[in-house]
Order: sequence, then C-alpha cells, then structure tokens
Amino acid sequence: MSTTEAHKPTGHLYVAERQDGRVWYAKWRDAEGQHQKKLGPAWVKAHGQTARGAPRWRTADGPKPSHAYMTPRDASEALEELLAQAPRATRSVRVRKPVTLREAADEWLRYEEHEARVKRSTVMDYRDSANRLCRMLDGDRPLEEITTEVIERWKSDFVAQRRLRDGKLRETPPAARTIRKYLVNLHGIFRRAGEVYGIAPNPVAAVKRPGRVRQRRQLKSSDYLEPRQVHALIGAAEDDTDAAIFATAAFCGLRLGELLALRWRAVDFERSLIRVEASFTRNNEDTPKSGDGRAVPMAPEVASALKRLRNRPFLLGPSDLVFLGRGGAHVDSNALRRRFYDALERAGIPRVRLHDLRHTFGTIMVSRVDPRTLQHWMGHSSIEVTEIYMAFRDRAEDAAKVSDAFRVNA
Repeated sequence: MSTTEAHKPTGHLYVAERQDGRVWYAKWRDAEGQHQKKLGPAWVKAHGQTARGAPRWRTADGPKPSHAYMTPRDASEALEELLAQAPRATRSVRVRKPVTLREAADEWLRYEEHEARVKRSTVMDYRDSANRLCRMLDGDRPLEEITTEVIERWKSDFVAQRRLRDGKLRETPPAARTIRKYLVNLHGIFRRAGEVYGIAPNPVAAVKRPGRVRQRRQLKSSDYLEPRQVHALIGAAEDDTDAAIFATAAFCGLRLGELLALRWRAVDFERSLIRVEASFTRNNEDTPKSGDGRAVPMAPEVASALKRLRNRPFLLGPSDLVFLGRGGAHVDSNALRRRFYDALERAGIPRVRLHDLRHTFGTIMVSRVDPRTLQHWMGHSSIEVTEIYMAFRDRAEDAAKVSDAFRVNA
C-alpha cells in the first residue's frame, strides 16, 4: 500500500575563499534538480572545525563594512527563502499495513521456536496461550487498537476453563497465576512486534499483574503418602509395569515425564542408580524440566521391580523404553493416571495425584540427606524449591537439644 507526498527541497551553505575575500554560496536540490547560487560576501571568521574537518564560521568581530556583507544568520535566512520558493518534488511513500494480533502472535511464536530455541513443550504452551488470546481479544484486530484499557477490561472479564471427565468444559474463576501467565505471553507478543514492526509503546507494560509476589507453596498431609501406603499402592498395581512406575516415582522422586522417557541405558543396576536424561511431555521427548540431567540412587525395591520387567521377551536394548505402552510406544499418561486412581481405591488409600508420589519422596528423604543433595536428586533449579520439604524434617533430636539446654542440675 502506497501514497504520494510532497518532498521538501533541502540545501546547505558553505563559504568559499576568493581573491577579494570570503563569499557565501548556497546549494540545494528541488524538483528540477541541483542548484548553486552566490549569496554575497561573508562577514565571518573561522571558529573550529566540523567532524569532517571543514571550518566552522561565526560572525566576524566589529561592524560590517556594508549591508552587502552577510553573517551566518543572514546567509541562513537567504537559504530558507530560496528553499521556500523552490518547486517541490512528489514521491511515493509506502504506508505500512496495520499489523494484527494474529500476525504479531505468529511472529512471536516463530521467534521463540526457531531463534530463541525454547523447548518444544514450552512452544506448545505458548501456542495454546497465543491462540486463546487471539480468540478473546480478536486476532484480526490491529495491535494499535489494543490499548492498556482494553487489556484491563479483558483481565477483569477473564474466566478459566476446566475440562471435566465427560469432555465438557466448565468455566471457573481464574487463578492469579493463570492471568499472570497470559499477561506475560501477551507482553512478549507486543515486545516482539516492537522489534520487528516498530510498534510502540507496549500497552501490557502498564497493566498490573496479579500474584507478582510469589507465595511459597505449603505442602499438606494430603499431598503425600506414608511409606506403608506406598507399599500398599505398589501391591495393588494392575501389573508389573504399573508397580515399577509407582515404585520408581516414590522411591526415586522422578516426574511423570521423566518416568515415561526412561530407557534401559539410563538404568545402572551395578551402581544402583538411575540417570534422568529426558522427559516425555506433549508427545515429545526433550530435556528434563530443569534443563540438566541428573543421577538418583536406585533403592533395592526399585531395582527388583525393574528386573522383573527385564523378563519380557522384547524391547530390552539400551535405547528401548523401560515402561512400554501400546505397541511399544510411550505409556499413555491419562490411562496411567486412571489406573493409578484405581490402585489407590483398591488399596484403601485416600485419593492423591500421581505427582504426589514425587512429593512423598521429598518429604521422606528430607530428614535423611542434606537439602543440597535432595535438590540434586529431585532436579530442582534452586534450593528455594527444595525448601517446601523442610517443614517435614525430623525434629526429634532438636527437641532433645532444647530439653538438654534447659535442664537444671540437682
């Protein structure tokens, strides 16, 4: 898309040295081409140099010899008059087509995937968020129309959606974390649009994000199992595969995606350890959540459960999966959760999440090893994450120390 506009003539002044003294000249360009004109004698003196080495001129000392002599100000006024009278040229100017929210979101997603190279699972989360933002804020709307006020109204009207077991969606009040996530992603879309399309300012920057001060999560007794319950759960598993998954999750603290991506080459029976090398999420294997691999001790109960799986007659090579789903593929996480809930019911254990087996590992082991070791075993990115388990450290010895400090000798 283009339009035409008048191009204002431009020009400049310079002083030439002549036999009879210094003279002002004007050079300019207009619709008819380039021109030069002598303006008159210059009443100037040199005053330094420009960056290119040309002399700078200022008004000479004393009164001018006659009105014909021109100071720098006089010459500048003469040039402005020439430019005002010069014919103006027209030129074609390209007008930028308005960028829509959908176009900006697609560019942001392309950048994050191919240039920033974020994890594939993260890109898929970004895509889901961008698609919903485009539905709620109208993807065909130009970015310039999405103001801070528009975003504030959207934030106040936002509702979360939860998929029920029958497949239907139920609208629920959103958590502060959910709104914050969408605002962060929308901010990224506008930031990238500013870099690529020159769109400014970013309207999301002025929107207050809820939950900015992150509260440390507190684990409840309903978020983990007792050791006897773990053994009961393993005994109630549907088959050896599920029993081994439950045991590895509880005794090693692996995340679900890390369990599903576990391969035989990462199981070291001789050294009694498991190397966590990958995670399977959204039908794709990638690095673990923290980005780094780690090694965790393999308890004898886990080793026994995994050795039973070695009795199968196929797919036992180093690159084969330890836990097999249908056709030798990864285990279906949704089907696994259903079997996990069924096993809990058969064992008479109150319902917890499959992820709570990882919390079980953390709450039990925090009294047996130092926090830094536990951080490494669980693959936490910082010690602050590991601190949610510190409230479950065994304090019996501490109580004895307090009692001993207050003991009164007879």
